[in-house]
Amino acid sequence: MSSPLKILVPLVVADANITASNVALETAWTAGTYPLGTQRRVGERLFEVSAASTSQEPSDTATDWFDAGPANRFAAFDRQVGFDKFRVVETKTINAGSITYTIESLTRIGGIAMFGLQAATISIVATVSTTGDAANISKTLKDATDYEGSLWRWMFIQQSRERKFVNFQVNIPQGASIDITITNTGDTAKVGTIAFGLVSSFGVVGTGTSKTLKSRSFKKTEGTLTSLLQRTTSSVVSYSTTLLNYEADAFWRLVQDIDGIGAVFSANDQYPEFTIYGTLSSANPTAVGVGFSKATIEAEEL
Repeated sequence: MSSPLKILVPLVVADANITASNVALETAWTAGTYPLGTQRRVGERLFEVSAASTSQEPSDTATDWFDAGPANRFAAFDRQVGFDKFRVVETKTINAGSITYTIESLTRIGGIAMFGLQAATISIVATVSTTGDAANISKTLKDATDYEGSLWRWMFIQQSRERKFVNFQVNIPQGASIDITITNTGDTAKVGTIAFGLVSSFGVVGTGTSKTLKSRSFKKTEGTLTSLLQRTTSSVVSYSTTLLNYEADAFWRLVQDIDGIGAVFSANDQYPEFTIYGTLSSANPTAVGVGFSKATIEAEEL
């Protein structure tokens, strides 16, 4: 089944937009002397002491502190944007049992995506005047492996819950109040990315779309000892798309705008493995004939 290439650029969700959450904030920095390894929160980010002790105020330019990444409450909304600084790409918001947010004061939303989930259920309720009048979504994250009708699969394939949720068919107006609940009763709930935004759709994705695993683990050898430093894997997806001529210029402008910015890329609802949160690594539009052109883009998963 053919489907357009869909790209969602996440809106900025900052402290001012989060009006309620059950994820506690870490201790804020106050003036004093702190020993090596102490972490303190400044705004939405955590800083850790890198000197033997310091009374210096933490900041991006402080010499006795380093930026340890987003605070737990804000990790799910940490947009990966360049600006010539190191960004933490493997952070997750973590909380016992459930994670809840009330998000307000955003512009119109046409798509929602979550990645890095560890949960049994999720709920998204958007309200303008009455509860759920803009959106009322509930989802049970089932085992991603289909066991029905196969005793062999049931016996030999390891079960694993879905780790992402994508819905590009919402229409939440500007100013709506959005309640998010991510539940993992009796265990730890986690989410790496929550992305809201408008969805841009282009052309038709062809059969040449592919996904390649990119391992970021590496071996380290010292003398006779060999160890493996395991890191979260990445993937590179190549989307082959046919564009109508009137789409080509708008497509290229969006490609330029998202260079160096984390975005959600999706090829086809029937192939969820091709939906990723990542950064654009290349784009190659090609004129084919009157009325249409081809475009191949590659996106690397964060």
